[in-house]
Amino acid sequence: MNLIKFDYEKFIIKNKISILLLVFIFSYSIRFIVFLIFSNQIYLPDSNNYIVEAVKLLANDYDNKISLFSVTMPAYTLLMCIPATIEIFLNPNVNFDNLHTVMSVNYWDNIYIFSIKDKAFLIDNIFSSLIPLIIFYITYKIYKNYLVSLFSAILTSIYPVSIFYSISILTENFHIFFVLLGVLLFLNKKYFYSYLIFVLSILIRPTFELLYPCLILIHFFIFFRHKLLSNLILYTFIYIIFMTPWWIFNYNKYGSFVRLHPNMGFMLYSGNNELNKTGGGIINKDFKIENFKDRKLESFRILKPNDAILLDNELKDQAIEYIVNNKYIFLKNTIIKLKRFYGFKLFTNKYRESLLGYIYTISYLALFTLFIFSFIFIPKKSYKYLYIFFLFGFYLTLVHSITISSVRYRYPLEIFMIIFSSYTFTMFFKKIFFK
Repeated sequence: MNLIKFDYEKFIIKNKISILLLVFIFSYSIRFIVFLIFSNQIYLPDSNNYIVEAVKLLANDYDNKISLFSVTMPAYTLLMCIPATIEIFLNPNVNFDNLHTVMSVNYWDNIYIFSIKDKAFLIDNIFSSLIPLIIFYITYKIYKNYLVSLFSAILTSIYPVSIFYSISILTENFHIFFVLLGVLLFLNKKYFYSYLIFVLSILIRPTFELLYPCLILIHFFIFFRHKLLSNLILYTFIYIIFMTPWWIFNYNKYGSFVRLHPNMGFMLYSGNNELNKTGGGIINKDFKIENFKDRKLESFRILKPNDAILLDNELKDQAIEYIVNNKYIFLKNTIIKLKRFYGFKLFTNKYRESLLGYIYTISYLALFTLFIFSFIFIPKKSYKYLYIFFLFGFYLTLVHSITISSVRYRYPLEIFMIIFSSYTFTMFFKKIFFK
């Protein structure tokens, strides 16, 4: 095949559906293979916690239900109810009445929990494998180039961090799927549907909750000022409708209005106290909370729901007091958190010097390099769309410079970097094969 004369754009347009289907199958397959090889080597307590919460939700045990969602939002747990329910119907030793007892949810090495994790991957991987398709359409909207869009989708498919989160049973890919879908709808001026998706993403992870109204405000102030008020009202209406069941649940649990969950004080304090020198959030290393009025804790879970509100307020007050009284240290730690947030190496000792750690460093370094070069190659006509991703990046960086920092929280920005870098990658590709 003569690469110089081959019309990539025409070929992709003609076979777009087939190509995207192949991209999805390729993405799912490579994640499935990696899961078979490495799943037993990856232990993350958070992934077990989501499954345990699903078990509690399904079990006929009111006391356990009331302790749900102390530090998480409900949507991912609801997704995990699907594999948990499948386990119930397939396993003759488990039913809804004995579920909590048989699962032994306080023991993370329980065979039923691992069985559910295997089934959870098969479902979770669907969303992870759909992300490259959304990236394809977002990239085309920005650059109007199908070859760039295809490279963007393929780079997302093979990006090691995306693959890692797909096999870890964490909220990252499920959340970013909805964020990207909302962005795609927003770019295509399907505002009602984009606001709906944005709010649903909050119920998975509230990372961008405060950003969404700011995005609407800035977008319409710049481009469609006459529609600004009506769109803010529309978003607010959708937000209230979909968040109300969550607010009712929290009111019944805590006896007061809780917008998200009583975790803001925890995030702020864990990153701003006399122990924190690294910018991270490891308990008993970067912070301690057992001395706050002897609140009873069990693996971060408050045994008395009302105590969660009081503890959160105490932690928030202590963090603010520390920041006010230690302005220089706060500024110094902010710089440390920035370096940690954009660092090239993993901080977890278990993975830092492992094969996974080296793969992560090499892949992120390559992505970051292409991202920097993208400011040279990207056409200026595309800038009117890219400001949205700069807003996401600035907001996420700001939040984790103030609270706690980790490369895990940077993941959405890495996906956005792929959109930037795909154009640069395509330019390099053309220079190599079209000399």
